[in-house]
Amino acid sequence: TCSCLLITVMAENLIVMFLGWECVTICTYLLISFWYEDTPKIEGGKRHFIIQHLGDIFFILGIISLYGIFKSQGFTSFDFLTIQQGAATIIGSYGPDFHILTLSLLFFILAAFIRAAQIPLHISLHLTQNAPLPATTLIQTIIMTTSSIYLLARLNILYQNSSVILTILTIVGLGTALLAALMSLAQYNVLKILSLLNISQIGYMFASLGLTSYWLACFHLTLHAFFMTGLFLGAGI
Repeated sequence: TCSCLLITVMAENLIVMFLGWECVTICTYLLISFWYEDTPKIEGGKRHFIIQHLGDIFFILGIISLYGIFKSQGFTSFDFLTIQQGAATIIGSYGPDFHILTLSLLFFILAAFIRAAQIPLHISLHLTQNAPLPATTLIQTIIMTTSSIYLLARLNILYQNSSVILTILTIVGLGTALLAALMSLAQYNVLKILSLLNISQIGYMFASLGLTSYWLACFHLTLHAFFMTGLFLGAGI
């Protein structure tokens, strides 16, 4: 799992990042279905696998649509440096709210929302609790946050001037932060409370991205891995 996350984070282009993203999905399924003789855990892992692959499909659609846009401008590489150069050309020609570019970015945002279990796409959240506690901690505090937040942070050059995308990120992020915290008040299971508070914190990160405070989102991401891991591992006692 750590190797897959390193591939995702250290990738120089979208294709390699997607390979790491996909490997993380497979590792998550294996962690949830660790107790292979326990049918509910196997079924929970399968449902989580299917839901996460919906996000993978949106990721693929985003890559395909972005390739079509960039190819029309003479850019055929998926390297982030090329994306940065192509974004400057496209935004300069069509404006930051170019409809096809906005649609492409929406695909990436939906992939990130599904991976990070943002409301109303949080249906896979409780399925991760079928895994052993250390695996649940790894999935919720690192896998769910790192890949989704880092993906959008790397693509900030494409949407940093788009009012539509920034508004969606801000509204969904703040809405998730508020609703997930309120939902946790009605729970009695400490793991469910921590899970909801976890996606509430991820909502703050998405809101930071929507407010173009990318350094703040990444700083929160780093701190989040420490304090939420301690909370999850301490839940057992």
